[in-house]
Amino acid sequence: MSNGRRFSRIYREFGVVQFPIADLRVLAEGPTGRLRRPSWPDPIAGAEFVRGTGMVRDRPGGAIRDWSGERAFCDAVGLLRFPAPHFRQATRPGFHPQREEHAITMIPCYRRLYSDRMSTRVDVAFTSRWPDQTWTSAWRTDLDYLSVPVGLPWRDDGPVPLGSVGRQLARRFAETTTRHGSEVRYDLVEAGTPMVLTEWHTDKGLPPSAMQRDGVHFRCRPVQFGGQRMPSWRVTFFPHCDGNRARQVRGNLWRLHTERESLRAAIRAWRRGDAALDRQRLRDYLAERLKILNREHRAGVEQIPLLDMAQRIESLAPPDVIDDLRRELRRESLGLLRSLDRVIEKTIGHDYAVPAEPSLHIHVEHGGHITMSTGDTYNVHGGAYGSAFGPHAQAHNRDFAIKPISREELRDLSGHVSELSGLLSEEQRQELAQAHEDVEQAARTDDQNPGRVRAAAERLRRIAEAVGAVGAPLLEAVTKLLQGSGLT
Repeated sequence: MSNGRRFSRIYREFGVVQFPIADLRVLAEGPTGRLRRPSWPDPIAGAEFVRGTGMVRDRPGGAIRDWSGERAFCDAVGLLRFPAPHFRQATRPGFHPQREEHAITMIPCYRRLYSDRMSTRVDVAFTSRWPDQTWTSAWRTDLDYLSVPVGLPWRDDGPVPLGSVGRQLARRFAETTTRHGSEVRYDLVEAGTPMVLTEWHTDKGLPPSAMQRDGVHFRCRPVQFGGQRMPSWRVTFFPHCDGNRARQVRGNLWRLHTERESLRAAIRAWRRGDAALDRQRLRDYLAERLKILNREHRAGVEQIPLLDMAQRIESLAPPDVIDDLRRELRRESLGLLRSLDRVIEKTIGHDYAVPAEPSLHIHVEHGGHITMSTGDTYNVHGGAYGSAFGPHAQAHNRDFAIKPISREELRDLSGHVSELSGLLSEEQRQELAQAHEDVEQAARTDDQNPGRVRAAAERLRRIAEAVGAVGAPLLEAVTKLLQGSGLT
């Protein structure tokens, strides 16, 4: 207390909004007028640039492990115009600070464009600060970042909310990366769903009781803005955390969203039957992306819970589109079909009721150990991450458990597979054999993988159901195996 006035603590936070862009021109059959420079994913800093956008610069923190297109970025100062170097934000619905100095102060940090040719994104970052008096109203700062009024330099229609500019950025990117005199292929450059991340350090604001914890806590939940549902991540750094490990997790979940949005755009393009795209290139791209997404880990980070959360917020594609894609892939490439099935089945499965307000929690403890949980239901440890996020996972004392699958159960299953195999077409026989092999591989490892067991067993079940009465013995054996292991 000084001169009758109370000093208030100032809280600080970093926030960034991602705008994914899928550049389908790289899959086009004919010429598109797309410029070859910058030479993504490895452009020359200080020499190359994006016309009307900015110069290429080296990333201050260096590249992100296992991700291409992250060593350098385009300093995209020409894409967006900020209101001022410092400005007060009080435009969010329901947020009415009592005094001007109680409003959240936004400080623009950067506008960056990253690309690996097909997958592009624009990151717009801020730091924000607010006093104690605003603390109770500042907990949804993701909405404040999305509400920032920004200008589009190539248009004269005044400021618009940042969260609404995704399509305009995609169109502008198409224009600035097209050769003069060539037709701009707006139809092949698509905007994806934005994503928000807010980050703060507890040693810069919270009381001592909260500062006694170590580690880093990530929380994801959906946020609605402008009629669009998008993921919002909140990252809390506690003192003495494993900062390098936390940055690795953050970088992976951030870039994974970019890659997934490009995959969604490619699936939409396939559904449209766009004649401008080379079908072989499109199929090769789908195979490449699905192979990457099928990895259990990437740079030491579990992918399945991240993909599961993304699917709950916005599906990879509508069920009818997935069914059509599976039918075509069954004719063209069984390997690609299996990759698609694994990506879908590893995450939400086929009979999952999507909750209205899903959430995913990740805690990176001191030393790098990661704990993930959905909502308040599970704490998941070790190699069981994938299974505990499935529709039929079980929990005991808040830890996931699975009963081992016996050799007798596998032998019984193998006998029914052999009997049914002689009654199927060549295509069905191949699919049956692959699903059976996947079940055995997942069940016979030292650390049984429940997620893979259930996914492969579900594929066997679908095959058995599709052939009618002759598949009944196999269907019964699969059901018995799942029930015996606690996966139903």
